[in-house]
Amino acid sequence: MTVVPRQDIPSIGEVLVDGRTIDLGEQRDFRRNDTLARFLPEDSRLSLSWTHLPAGRTLEPHVHPTASMILVTQGSGRVVGQTEAEIGEGDAVLVPAGCSHGFEGGGEKGLFALSVQFEGAGLYEDPADARVRIADRATSLDELMAYNERRLAAHVDIPFFRLLRDGALYDEAARGVFLDLLQSWSATFQRLMFLRQGLCSREPFEGVYRQHLAEEYGHDGLLTPAVTGKRRRDPVVEATGTWFLNRIISFDELEKTALVHLVLETSADAFHTEAAKLFADDELLAPYFGIHSDHDEGHAELGVELVSGQHPRTYLRLHEVLEESWDMLEAMLDRMATLVLAERG
Repeated sequence: MTVVPRQDIPSIGEVLVDGRTIDLGEQRDFRRNDTLARFLPEDSRLSLSWTHLPAGRTLEPHVHPTASMILVTQGSGRVVGQTEAEIGEGDAVLVPAGCSHGFEGGGEKGLFALSVQFEGAGLYEDPADARVRIADRATSLDELMAYNERRLAAHVDIPFFRLLRDGALYDEAARGVFLDLLQSWSATFQRLMFLRQGLCSREPFEGVYRQHLAEEYGHDGLLTPAVTGKRRRDPVVEATGTWFLNRIISFDELEKTALVHLVLETSADAFHTEAAKLFADDELLAPYFGIHSDHDEGHAELGVELVSGQHPRTYLRLHEVLEESWDMLEAMLDRMATLVLAERG
């Protein structure tokens, strides 16, 4: 029989991940001790680590690719991240793979715990190749919506929105280009709606898509009377519009929902609400902007329920969809703003 003192297990206090240092407090992986490594079976590959987070120290929210069980052996602290809760001696914290989580040391001595993983290498068994990722992407609905709100807050200050505030649209030539480009995008969005409806036969998505299409049908025609002259074509605007159509073909239903409702309709709600005030007295434009101002907020909210209750890994994927979709939408709108301002006298 052998006794292995805790202090004989090599300790690490931090790891470097993507150029950032993660403060671990004290972390002692059993397999970094030769005696324990020989004793623990390789076939089941159970991983065990003593951990200690001193009082007042925080292990920032992060994500592991495997499930963990944290057994609090002494002291107290707090779980932070996707779930927030006070924890103390004897508590077990169950962390699914892909779940954003962190810890805060509490009390006088902090938080002491045994960290257990059930497959693969220990999380920090090899500090140079730690199985950890900083939680900079959403792994829950709340985190996904928080990211979307941050994107929207920045989105409403892009040049396309500033056209509504800086007087550029009082110039007749600039206004003509603005309306022409807006009509082109409105027609593309109508095709997107039909395409999405035609490719879906799965509830509850089909019912939501049908309701959305019924409320959007023909709205592009409301803008037609205000658009005069020959249609302008721009390869960048057309290419980015086609990107959205292609994603409706290649995305699954959750991804389509994120793109259409959480990005396009969220942007449209903000834009049309502001534009409706600017064009309230214009008999040709007021109907178009007014009806969108009334409906777009509800259309954005349609998507939230559909993407709720998903696995953390699904939210990671939807975060990527949102990021890519916001970037493409803003690339298109930036190009539109450039074309409008080029016509300004």
